[in-house]
Amino acid sequence: MATKKNLRLKIRGGVRAAARLLSLMAILATLSQQPANAAMAGGSTLDQQAYQLVSGLRCLVCSGQSVADSNAPWAEDVRSFVTQKLSEGWSRQQVMDYLIARYGQDIAMTTPKQPSTLALWMVPPLLLLLLLLWGKKQLRPTGQEQRHD
Repeated sequence: MATKKNLRLKIRGGVRAAARLLSLMAILATLSQQPANAAMAGGSTLDQQAYQLVSGLRCLVCSGQSVADSNAPWAEDVRSFVTQKLSEGWSRQQVMDYLIARYGQDIAMTTPKQPSTLALWMVPPLLLLLLLLWGKKQLRPTGQEQRHD
């Protein structure tokens, strides 16, 4: 009986140690994934404006990353360009317009709300509405399931 209890205590201790190790590994992994331009996020107003702008730009080299999060040389060049142009007095819109003209609409992380993209913005809410209406219809009792009091 005492050996079973000792075994359980050893297993619990091992599980706790493994949980601590996994937590430590997760923290270290998170810290190592900090963007290369973390200094931009907490610096001056110009750096903050540049960081906000590049956060909305898609890295064309990496899949699914913003220019702010990417470590690719191309993303570093774009971050430098954005900071330089903002320091020269360009507005955020001028910088965005220039980058879109040069690299295409794919550089923007969000799809613009234009007549040509109306379906992209309207289809999801319409599908959700249809799904809710269908679910409501499925939950409605049929005429055969009447109460007999």
